[in-house]
Amino acid sequence: MGELRIPGRVNVHAYPSPIEHESRMLKETAVVVRSSLVDHVLLVGTSGADLPERQELGTSRSVWRVPLTSTKWPSNIITRILQIVEWHLRVLWGLRGLQVVSFSAHNLATLPMGAIVKWMTGAKLVYDTHELESARSSWPRWVQVAGLWLERLLASWVDVTFVVSDSIGDWYRTNVPALRALHVIRNYPETTVPPTASWSERPLRDAFGIRDDELLFLYQGVIDEGRCVELTLDVFAQAHPDRHLVFMGFFGGHDYGPLIREYMSKYPNIHYHPSVPPADVLRHTRSADVGLYLIENLSLSYRLTVGNKVYEYLVSGIPVITSAYPDVSRLVDDYGCGWKTENTVEDVLAIVNDVSREDVHQRRDGAVTHGARFQWRHEEARLIEVYRDLLPAGRA
Repeated sequence: MGELRIPGRVNVHAYPSPIEHESRMLKETAVVVRSSLVDHVLLVGTSGADLPERQELGTSRSVWRVPLTSTKWPSNIITRILQIVEWHLRVLWGLRGLQVVSFSAHNLATLPMGAIVKWMTGAKLVYDTHELESARSSWPRWVQVAGLWLERLLASWVDVTFVVSDSIGDWYRTNVPALRALHVIRNYPETTVPPTASWSERPLRDAFGIRDDELLFLYQGVIDEGRCVELTLDVFAQAHPDRHLVFMGFFGGHDYGPLIREYMSKYPNIHYHPSVPPADVLRHTRSADVGLYLIENLSLSYRLTVGNKVYEYLVSGIPVITSAYPDVSRLVDDYGCGWKTENTVEDVLAIVNDVSREDVHQRRDGAVTHGARFQWRHEEARLIEVYRDLLPAGRA
């Protein structure tokens, strides 16, 4: 493509994905646009099949999916490294000539790029972590150690840091103390609480013929490794037949489709529903009785975060069964909106089999009463405050 031509003050957000389902980036950049602190917000990602290289998201926000020559080469570790290098070089070259006033690095891999942009342009650098970056579960130990070293090396370049949970914030304050202006911005859903009357809608029950006197447990979101899929299947294979499980979402890097279909063929209380458009998610969620958030203890990042689906359950007014990790346990304890469990078939099965409809209604009251707390509008107000301090000059 030709040179990027974006007039005025530009806020850049970079993340190595096709920027198709990155809800946190999309929510945050919409806030920056509405704040009128910059003239344009540019989301920079990687190319994706059947996705345009440039995509306009309204009049003041756009996506640039950077095409790479190296993606056409045979796939191996060397090619992967070359793809990362090529992506960084193409992004830096493409941003030349733009008046970049702020650069948001949405993971550790883009933090060095952000430091270079700051050195070249004087832009403010935001480190917007989506998890505990240097403790990702997919990284071997030596990569995690190198990642922490890189965070400490570049911390003094960062003007503002965003994290997604209190525990992750505490970890960074202890282990990377040079990170300045650290703020917790949680991944609350961008929605209002639906009216209680919408509970009369029953899309999931209707789809699978689940009666009103049966309990419906919902696994919502990406179906992938690290999310106790096999454990959940084993639980409901042994559960009372009036305890139904619905997987609703899309398959991640590990295709659990064949395994789920195998269980569905043997156990009539196990079901799969494809992912639905974002506007329909909560309508489907509210037709369930209990949400499931079971995460394997594969990394410190997994233990210290709270997944988006937890907030979606609570905003929808349904209680949650969750792994007994710090931040999500506090939610359950403070608001009486669910159950904590160890990640064993025996513990989860005991809850699933023993919970009564009265128990569900009691904990649903906790979710309904406090659900309004978990809406994006609360985080949006705090985010605007931070950006006003970061970019006090406003629009050009």
